[in-house]
Amino acid sequence: MSIRAFSIQRKNHLWEFSLASFGKWKNSWDEERFFEVYKLIGIYNNIFWAFIEIGGFIGLDIETGELKYHIPEYHQTVGKTICKGKDFFRSDYFLNSEKGKILGMAMDVFIEIDLTQEPPFVTQYGLQEEFEKYNIKKANDTAGSYVVQDNLLYFYLAEKLKFGILDINTKEIIYISEPIAVVERDDSFTQLKDLKVSENKVYILDSNHTLHIFEREE
Repeated sequence: MSIRAFSIQRKNHLWEFSLASFGKWKNSWDEERFFEVYKLIGIYNNIFWAFIEIGGFIGLDIETGELKYHIPEYHQTVGKTICKGKDFFRSDYFLNSEKGKILGMAMDVFIEIDLTQEPPFVTQYGLQEEFEKYNIKKANDTAGSYVVQDNLLYFYLAEKLKFGILDINTKEIIYISEPIAVVERDDSFTQLKDLKVSENKVYILDSNHTLHIFEREE
């Protein structure tokens, strides 16, 4: 696997960075696997950022493809969490260019990478106590995809059939819904599958292909 850069104007290849330089990793069946790109995140201060599954975050010089940063694990943790270890979970990480930060949420943790520091510094915020305020003892079904709007992160708990809102500035969960009423089927267990936000409405899709619409009070 590799990351390649091309010039659209010149129609030529600029550089290539091979993930083979990281070697291989072993899965639960003791099988060796090459590292792969899970998500391309964006560019900040001429550094191209990507999330490598199992391998953490990498930052490449956009002009040369040179590896400038490799962040395999977080540097500090704040707050309690059910998670063990210092590896990064799969998540829909996104770049906040205005603040110079990469942000993401998975399980009961919120990840913040401060790109304005040299080298970039990673803080994991444990949200266990925030979830416990809403009588959720184990937030192990938080989806890796979410929506961020006006410094609020909208997420959902797939199996608990709930959605919530996290203030990404204060790291406080300001809302979690009651369980969404769904139609159960004999041949499957109904879960939440997707979430979208538009203006003052939250749209939730469940595994029965039913769309639930909630209106946010101003």
